[in-house]
Amino acid sequence: MFEAISQSLEAFLNTTGPFAPLVYILLYVLTALVSVVPTPLVSALGGSILGFWPAVLYGFLGLSLGAYAALSLMRRFGRPLLYRLVSEKVIAQWEYLLGIQSVPMWGVVFLALNVDLAVMLAGLTKLSVPRLWLAAVIARMPWVILSAWLGRSFLEDGNLLVTSIVVVVLLIFIFMIMRRVLRLYLQDSKPTVN
Repeated sequence: MFEAISQSLEAFLNTTGPFAPLVYILLYVLTALVSVVPTPLVSALGGSILGFWPAVLYGFLGLSLGAYAALSLMRRFGRPLLYRLVSEKVIAQWEYLLGIQSVPMWGVVFLALNVDLAVMLAGLTKLSVPRLWLAAVIARMPWVILSAWLGRSFLEDGNLLVTSIVVVVLLIFIFMIMRRVLRLYLQDSKPTVN
């Protein structure tokens, strides 16, 4: 499935000509709002089509706009809808169960998961949208850089598989450490629920 999506997006970006950077940025915004196409795939395609540095620059712009749009829409429409569907007590219990009541912890979630759905969920919380936006951009930018580099490198060097496997293993190792630290932090924090 991802191969078909990748080929379709690549063909589409190739046909846009000089508008490819704008289309690339809009694809980022679209993936932030509709989490069907993963943003690392868009970054990798940008790296292979536009080049590494343009993909990183335009990826930063797209990531920034997309994260702001997702957070703002969820805060503006998602949270009021949530209050209509369930009681405030249920929402407080959900936030307690979720256990992520600080912007830095959301930053860890954004870095570890790198999925747009996490940004949308953060928009449902009571935390500051500008601070959540900054955390999302900072935490997800390494993924944009890595994906753009991989997209560009695979185009130039077909023997990059070993390097990619080493990088993925290191990322999994870092994630496992972060997961343990996150679990210990969540066990130690005791938020109050009325």
